[in-house]
Amino acid sequence: MMLAASLLCLPDPAPPTGFASLRMVLDRGLPARAALDATSVLVLTFPTGELARWKHADPAQLLTDETDEVAPFRLVYLGSGLPTMAVPLVRGGRQLLGYAGRAEVEIMVIAWRVLVGDLVGPGRRGGFVSLLWRRVDRGAAAFAAPTARPEILARLGDDGSGSRGIADLAPGGMDWERRHGSR
Repeated sequence: MMLAASLLCLPDPAPPTGFASLRMVLDRGLPARAALDATSVLVLTFPTGELARWKHADPAQLLTDETDEVAPFRLVYLGSGLPTMAVPLVRGGRQLLGYAGRAEVEIMVIAWRVLVGDLVGPGRRGGFVSLLWRRVDRGAAAFAAPTARPEILARLGDDGSGSRGIADLAPGGMDWERRHGSR
């Protein structure tokens, strides 16, 4: 029995919340640029040392797709017009991009399909890269209310009954002065 036949294939997980979808269409070949927002751009590149190998290949030949898990391509992140980081094209993993160790954008590559004609020709062969992205260098617009189990809230004096919890009764506690006066 082959090992591959016995593996369980699970569907891809649902995309995380807060991510925007981006599809880079390689209609002009490589390098391909896609603006994330007003200050951030992703550029799909290919190592020039590998181009000679593909120069005379059939333009309709599939070079790579997401079944390869990792492709020989790089995503270069441009922040404010300057190249700040390059990461490999890897399916499914989250990658943080930014300048000098400061994360600005998080990406997660979903799928890709690149033909030889997208590499050495004008593109327009149906090549693409699909990914999810979000900014991570800005604060959230809203925060969820903190939650705790009811028994914890009761010990802290927030059980709705009007009684105060142990945190207020201890010296220096939140309600010490109201109950016992100032020292």
